[in-house]
Amino acid sequence: MNIGLIFSQMRERYTASLWPVVLETARNEGVGVVLFPETQNRVCQGYAKTLDALLILTGDISLYHPGPALEKFLFRFSALPKVHLSMEIPPDPCYGIDNSHAVRDSVRHLVLDHGVRDIAYIRGPQEHQEAQIRFSAYRAALEELGIAYREDWVYQGNFFKESGPAALKAFLDERHLPLKAVLSANDAMALAFIEAAFERGLSVPEDLMVIGFDDTEGAQAGRVSLTTVRQPYRQLAEAATLAVIDLARGKAPGQARSFLPSLIIRNSCGCYSESVRAIVTEALAEPSSSDGLEARAAWRSKLSSALLGSLARSRLPVETREFLAAGLVEAFEGIEDSDKGFLELLADALYREIGAQGRPSLWHGALSVLNAHPGPFLGQAWFSRAAALQKAR
Repeated sequence: MNIGLIFSQMRERYTASLWPVVLETARNEGVGVVLFPETQNRVCQGYAKTLDALLILTGDISLYHPGPALEKFLFRFSALPKVHLSMEIPPDPCYGIDNSHAVRDSVRHLVLDHGVRDIAYIRGPQEHQEAQIRFSAYRAALEELGIAYREDWVYQGNFFKESGPAALKAFLDERHLPLKAVLSANDAMALAFIEAAFERGLSVPEDLMVIGFDDTEGAQAGRVSLTTVRQPYRQLAEAATLAVIDLARGKAPGQARSFLPSLIIRNSCGCYSESVRAIVTEALAEPSSSDGLEARAAWRSKLSSALLGSLARSRLPVETREFLAAGLVEAFEGIEDSDKGFLELLADALYREIGAQGRPSLWHGALSVLNAHPGPFLGQAWFSRAAALQKAR
């Protein structure tokens, strides 16, 4: 039994996060996969009789075949059972993500956690289904927060990296906006925007806060790590692959699903800016000896102070913050044996913050402090702590 997979390019960051999972999932089911990059769709037509079903990264393909061209493209494969990824094409089943929820979270993070109300947006192609959903969510989030939508704060991009520098030029040179924060409909445009900003002598996040979407492979490889929305690539690809295998076997596929992405806080939004880094670095100057009890106690005290600095906007009483910060440092140091205590204490802090009508996402800043300064006492066990921090995120 063989299924086909149609996508744009194997090395494109978005598709490269999906097709290996499709191959792995199909192999585990004893099913073969024939890969067809978009440029070989006519070859796929020739192979159609040898395929039992087809999985199409339709959201990806629609970038190269927008509007009516997509209908024409898909018509070539009308005889095959199909499952779509990231774009609904009734009556075929589709597996995707809740784009709206993710964008709203990004807007709320900038407004409620950073106090920024002037937020520009780099949108994707107008005829692209997911791009339109993300743009509509941006407008809806502004309205929910009592912020007026302004058309000149939106740049019409195309999901490709050239839109990043073009958006920066439009916002600053043509529209002369007092730019402080930018949301991008995908990572490619966001990363290129950041590079263009640095080339102009601007700093991210000190001068410009930036949030992307997708959490592709390059999100942590630039000059500043990108705060972005992480798509659950493995869950998405596994579910879609199993659904198309069911079709190939003549079974009804499981109910189509929309997976929930998550906002991944890194440096580019300002949660851990260079100014905060400088303060924390000074506060955490490592002691000359990592063996003495006094040095260890001094390091704990300094890290607790740095954590408190990252929680300045918390609504918890100061004495509660001090207690939690000291407890987190102690629990973090003991993760080598188990991360249970650390995660339970963090959960307690989040519940307390919610009970005080505060924003639990403020605690991302505390996690960033721990992540950047593991301390001189943790040695090779840092990998355990890194894993615990990812759970905590």
